[in-house]
Amino acid sequence: PLRGTPAHDRVHELGAACIRKGQEMGEIRQDLDPGSVIKAFTDLCLQWHLGRGCFFSEHGIDELAQAARDEIEQAYLDDIVQILMYGVAQPEARSEN
Repeated sequence: PLRGTPAHDRVHELGAACIRKGQEMGEIRQDLDPGSVIKAFTDLCLQWHLGRGCFFSEHGIDELAQAARDEIEQAYLDDIVQILMYGVAQPEARSEN
């Protein structure tokens, strides 16, 4: 949905509600603003969609290779979720702080 539209606002409301629920359950840090978390997630996804054509071209994946494109997109989304949930640091590096 386009930013500033009712659909966009509703997506962010629902996403923030999910983040708050995770905070209440102790699965997500309490010190994070739910709106900022969901915005970071959606911005990462948006950036992928804006740049994926260049990515596919650079890696020689044409429009006809839809299965390869789907696999890459799923892997990228999985990485976004992993980065959002666990960061990029190794667990032992995170525990040192």
